[in-house]
Amino acid sequence: MTLSMKTLTLASAIAFAAAPVALADQWVDYAPSKQPWEVTTVKVEAGKLDDYLVSLKKSYVEGLEREKAAGDVLEYHILVNSSPNAAGATVVFLTKYKDWSPLEPSKDRDMKEEAEFRKTISKTDEEKLGEDRSKFRTFLDQGIYGDITYLK
Repeated sequence: MTLSMKTLTLASAIAFAAAPVALADQWVDYAPSKQPWEVTTVKVEAGKLDDYLVSLKKSYVEGLEREKAAGDVLEYHILVNSSPNAAGATVVFLTKYKDWSPLEPSKDRDMKEEAEFRKTISKTDEEKLGEDRSKFRTFLDQGIYGDITYLK
């Protein structure tokens, strides 16, 4: 880095550090979305990713498709890290809900979903699948996030 580049970089850093702190206000500067995203990150052992992704079709994707058809889920994505040997997540699950209500308990909705789910996989098979997956899959993080829209 040349002297003038170093000087410019240092001057930029000083200007940034000396800038007054701006306090943002919700509903003035930005607005939160009413459509939450559920984000889950998972680490899958090397050599097990293909098996894991295929197993998701029956145990995970079909349920999301039912929720999408019911209008509770707007979209979902399963992202696979193109660097499978990276230290972080191998798979990221993103689910966008219509609003917060699908995340709240609802006996009728939840029992209906459970009955539909049991048509595709028995409780015994689900438990076995979970046991098998836990040998090569680790949940890293899960959270509910909201988009924001800048108003200014």
